[in-house]
Amino acid sequence: VMANLQLGNKTVVTQTGSTEPVIASNVQFPAGHIIKMAIAHDSTQKSVSATSYSGGSSTITNLAVTINKTFSSTKILIFCSANILVDTSGNGEGRGCARIIRGASAPYTEIKDFASVVITYASGDTNAAGASAFLQCEDTTTLTGNLTYRLELKKAGSASDLVKFSGDASGDFVSSISAYEVTQ
Repeated sequence: VMANLQLGNKTVVTQTGSTEPVIASNVQFPAGHIIKMAIAHDSTQKSVSATSYSGGSSTITNLAVTINKTFSSTKILIFCSANILVDTSGNGEGRGCARIIRGASAPYTEIKDFASVVITYASGDTNAAGASAFLQCEDTTTLTGNLTYRLELKKAGSASDLVKFSGDASGDFVSSISAYEVTQ
């Protein structure tokens, strides 16, 4: 069964069978209009020992969101709230670094590196430092279809210990990432 929504004899939405409705390419939205959104949550613990962004599975957290981008002229806004812990056990300075990347698998495309530092742990401290980092950026790609965005972490500084992502096994500390398709 095929259903169409028409305005002024122009088809603006088409639906075929049980698939998601498709917005016609001739539809125009005002600037700043949110067309669709997607959100994902994760409470999985992950330790990262990598000292560079490798784009590999060892440094990519489970925190990923996929949005089906409709128009090549829109942009994607990405918001990420991530619980990040730097644990040096008093063995020197440590930094937890983060970036947002696009891709379902390697090779990934960097969208934004957040000045390479999210959490800093001073060398004189004796305990771990953690915080909920709020990251936001935009992707102006002309690609359409399913786009996946991920959080990638690495460590920096003199300490040998790890950067840890998210919370505990009980899921008390949940991180999230969301993507919004927005007209320009």
